[in-house]
Amino acid sequence: METKSILQSKTFWLNVIASLMAILSIFDPALLQNLGLGEDAQTKALSIIGAVTTVLNIALRFVSNTPITPLRK
Repeated sequence: METKSILQSKTFWLNVIASLMAILSIFDPALLQNLGLGEDAQTKALSIIGAVTTVLNIALRFVSNTPITPLRK
């Protein structure tokens, strides 16, 4: 069966980007404050990131059919 590198996986990159956004906003609240979001809006933004990531992960599972290989074997 044909495989692809994990670095070619859309699911992998979606999760990397979503994780970075969440981590950056947790450790640097000014990041979201600079976008004009108050404290309640920051919580809402993180919830939206989580919800959108979940929906996109499910969608990508339906269109993905090629197994991935780890970076190192």
